[in-house]
Amino acid sequence: MRTRICPYILLAFSVLVLGCGGAEKKRSYKLPGQTDYRVEEVVLKGVESVDDDEIIEGLVTKEDPGWRGDISEFPILGAERKYFNYVEWERDLQRILTYYKERGYFDVRIVSKNIIQDDKTKTVRLSVTIREGEPTGFTAIDVLGLDGTDIDVESLKNDLPISVGTKFSQARYLAAKNAITLSLKRRSYAYAQVKGRVTVDPQDRIAEVLLFVDPGPKCFFGKVTVEGLEDVDEKYIRTAVAFKEGDPYDPDLVDETQEDIYDLRAFSVVKVLTQREMMELEGSEQEEDSAPDEDAEEETLGISSILDQAQDSAEKRSELDPVVPFVIRVKEAKSWNLRVGVAGEVEINRMSFSGRADWSNPNFFGGLQRVEHLNSVGYAWAPTFFDPINDGVILDSDLRYTKPQFFERLTNLKGRLRFEREVYQGYEQNTPSFRIGLAREFFNHLLIDISYNLSLNILTNVDESLIDSDVFVEDYRLEYLEQLIRLDFRDDALNPRFGFMLETIFQEASSYFGLGQRDYFKVIVGAETYFPLDLGVPHTLGFRARLGSIYAVGAGKDVPVSEKLYGGGSNSLRSFGRQEVSYFTSSGRAIPIGALTKLDLSVESRWRISRNALDVGDLWFVGFFDMSSVSDRQFTFDTPANNRGTVEIGTLFDTLLYGVGGGLFWETPIGPIRFDFAYTLSDITNDERFRRCTNGETTCDSSLWVPVDEDPIQDRIAGYNFYIGIGHSF
Repeated sequence: MRTRICPYILLAFSVLVLGCGGAEKKRSYKLPGQTDYRVEEVVLKGVESVDDDEIIEGLVTKEDPGWRGDISEFPILGAERKYFNYVEWERDLQRILTYYKERGYFDVRIVSKNIIQDDKTKTVRLSVTIREGEPTGFTAIDVLGLDGTDIDVESLKNDLPISVGTKFSQARYLAAKNAITLSLKRRSYAYAQVKGRVTVDPQDRIAEVLLFVDPGPKCFFGKVTVEGLEDVDEKYIRTAVAFKEGDPYDPDLVDETQEDIYDLRAFSVVKVLTQREMMELEGSEQEEDSAPDEDAEEETLGISSILDQAQDSAEKRSELDPVVPFVIRVKEAKSWNLRVGVAGEVEINRMSFSGRADWSNPNFFGGLQRVEHLNSVGYAWAPTFFDPINDGVILDSDLRYTKPQFFERLTNLKGRLRFEREVYQGYEQNTPSFRIGLAREFFNHLLIDISYNLSLNILTNVDESLIDSDVFVEDYRLEYLEQLIRLDFRDDALNPRFGFMLETIFQEASSYFGLGQRDYFKVIVGAETYFPLDLGVPHTLGFRARLGSIYAVGAGKDVPVSEKLYGGGSNSLRSFGRQEVSYFTSSGRAIPIGALTKLDLSVESRWRISRNALDVGDLWFVGFFDMSSVSDRQFTFDTPANNRGTVEIGTLFDTLLYGVGGGLFWETPIGPIRFDFAYTLSDITNDERFRRCTNGETTCDSSLWVPVDEDPIQDRIAGYNFYIGIGHSF
């Protein structure tokens, strides 16, 4: 009997224990000062010289997310409730004062603070009025300790981010120390250290800086040890090392080595450190110059004490070995990676929706031979889902192969097999293609990519108006060489805010192996530049210019429609639909047939309007002005096969189309999500490129134009456009 009852007793006991445990979990520990009132609003008044959003972002007290708190379990949209805590609010007031003092406002005061409590809604509204006062500026900057070196102290001081007269901030002071350290390391002083002190007189608004530099010996690269490898051969790591044993020490070469190892895309973690730095990182060695918080200690020291301490440190470090050994520690990435997702695009003349499934292996055949297979399948409507002229399945299956360090350290061999199916208003195109080439970076910013390309272009569901035109080309094989030269100094390729990029693409189509059926030469030159501006909120001003032309070199063989140049859409004149800055068929439905020359110009202003929207990323407003022009003639140069003449840059400027627009973009982990609306300023009713002739010719005198209300080209172009998608126009 006991053996039968025992399991039930254990079960009952377990239920009791678990029940008690569950009840215990429901109890919530109430923090000191915690209330049941939600924070409805936090308002800062009197903030003029700093970013109030940045202050609010640094506070523990946060505004309640409102309706998002009701769906807290949903990712991105949901958020936790925010309740008022008296203790944390008092600490936040001190955080506000600290924020100002770190930026040189030492006589900042909180004039008033209000807590408005609503017992009915169980909410509080918080407001703080601040008197900033006058900022303190740097009045003296002294750099000591460089006697006996080849370093010009005055030149070094001129390159610092602080100078006499600039506004004091703790961040600038620390940046100055780091700048001196980096400058010395670039002169091969690998062990350079900088100690310092700021003497501040808030009453007179004076800040005097004393920096004592201990350069240590000039150093050379020593032996390199590699750790953490499992399946990857060590030779690939060593080939990626940008320096040789015995070379003068240079931190830029260390950074380049780390970037090049990461670029192999076979490692999830890469650390390139001196042996001494690696030991400190592991906590195996506690040195006098790395263990304490030197800046905190310096606040309690006099100037003479700091000099004595720095001198003692220099004497202890005088025996440092000038030959610096390095350790490269890596962690290999996963062998297989799989990513899935969905994507969609909405424009006035095209809508699409697709799903993605991509896989990759960084060491598929061994030897760091990387294989990636990018796949998307979906459906597209042209122009729209509600009024489709043409619609169908879209497909992109892209198999890529990369062999790094092909015959030297920075050259990659790249291969590609791809099948694309696209839907346009006048036709559908199926394109299997092959590409093989070499790519190499120079100086971390210059990319040169050369390749051989072969594609079979199959056009289906072709509109009759395109078939009847004199530019229609049936299925054809295209064989061409391509060279890409890109000089890229942008701070971020996906969401740039500073820098510039110059790019040139050359394509030479011919029959190199007896396979090509078209002969032409195409060149596209582009430039982008970005300037961050200090206008109270983060702001970026961007400019883009792009010019391209195609030169016929094969007699009697016109350039296929799908290879010509088009403007309009999200990457060109945004007030026009995709491919609508073009020439059109001379009869039937208005189908774009492209151009031989195209010019694009754009200016875009981006302003941040909200920090960390929905706890995902910043929200920005965008205003832009676009210009574009196309010509059915070659740019500047004539060729024997050309039968349309040439066009000069002045003519392209005279025939520019103009559009203006604005929108929003939201910074997210998958890239900037944008919504743009644009309106055309130009009158296209008097532009021969967008008028059809009664005699069926491509161009004619205005007296022979079809009436505007009967012209299919005029009917096609709406004069405005909107775009929803991921990524910037430039």
